Amino acid sequence: MPLIIVIIAAGIIGAVVYMQRSSDTYKGDDAMMEDDMTKDDAMMEGDEMMEGDATMEVPAPGNEGVDEMMEGGDVMMEGESPKTVTVTYTQNGFSPSPVNVSVGDTVRFMNESGRSFWPASAFHPTHTVYPGSDIKKCGTAEAATIFDACREIVSGQSYSFTFTEAGTWNYHDHLNASEFGSIIVK
Repeated sequence: MPLIIVIIAAGIIGAVVYMQRSSDTYKGDDAMMEDDMTKDDAMMEGDEMMEGDATMEVPAPGNEGVDEMMEGGDVMMEGESPKTVTVTYTQNGFSPSPVNVSVGDTVRFMNESGRSFWPASAFHPTHTVYPGSDIKKCGTAEAATIFDACREIVSGQSYSFTFTEAGTWNYHDHLNASEFGSIIVK
């Protein structure tokens, strides 16, 4: 009889030890998983895609590694992305002017006046100074590729254009041709 009690006790102790080890292994897996997740979070900290609105600017094809000029004449370092520069339209016209940008940069024309405007390449009324631009292309499939809003932009809205050609490009308000400005693209 004492032998049976010892065998039963050993069986119970063995079962308890086995369950304890199984439980420790499970907890160990959780701890390992938690450590891996913490490492992943730490690796993503400061990652551009993990900040803000989760967008990333990508250089235009063929412009990778090109030194570019930023507003104010500063040279962009190799690998920097194209920029967006805002020109504001107010009761006093366009500001700033001239604006210095690089090939591949976008200029956003923001209407903060109390009236509509229509930014377009010079000369009024044809809009043909910027290569490929022509008011005759408004309303066609090519309209998105020309330096011409092709419509009125009401107060609070904007029009953007990405410059792909180097040069000095004059523009105007098609609705008020006496208001004009200049974009210098290097």
